[in-house]
Amino acid sequence: MQDFSSTIATCQSHIKSIDNQIDNLIRLKSEVISSTGQEERDVSNKINMIVSSVQNTQNQMDKLIKELKAMLSMEEGEINDPEIRIKNNLFGSMLKKYQNSCLRFQKEESEIKNIIETKLVRAAEIAVNQELTEEQKKEVVENPQMIQQMYENKLTGAAHIKLQNAVRDLEERHRDIKKLEKSIMQVHNMIIELSKLVSLQGEM
Repeated sequence: MQDFSSTIATCQSHIKSIDNQIDNLIRLKSEVISSTGQEERDVSNKINMIVSSVQNTQNQMDKLIKELKAMLSMEEGEINDPEIRIKNNLFGSMLKKYQNSCLRFQKEESEIKNIIETKLVRAAEIAVNQELTEEQKKEVVENPQMIQQMYENKLTGAAHIKLQNAVRDLEERHRDIKKLEKSIMQVHNMIIELSKLVSLQGEM
């Protein structure tokens, strides 16, 4: 029981760490909206650090959950034993807390991704001095180079250099969006697995 309780405590500590990082993401979300230039890059770096930190914690959680499942599977035949029931309850409760944290993290990541996409499209429209169609907006989010490809034959000299700089900024935001997309997908898959585990624990 001691090893099991210790592992549960470690999981609870990791969940608290994830929740703290989510709170940091929420604070940074307003900065994403208002920041520009170097300040925007600094905010982006902070977000990337938080996402990487949470991903590392989630990897540790994955290992710990597997360890806990292994401990419980060794005692499956003793399901009516009060101690085993306590362990199953502790495990199920921890899983639900972790699932809620993952859902919160995914929500904040998605909102930040949407903000960055909106800013990317707005910057693209400013760079080419025209409003983009919905199809062009989608294309810009997927490929910022499209702006340069659309107008490189029309612009020369300083104007062309200005456009190239704008495209570089767009590409930085594009990389941030792709990182968030990848993380959101990983968290989505993790939430599906956790849902299965939570459901199984409920049945037990």
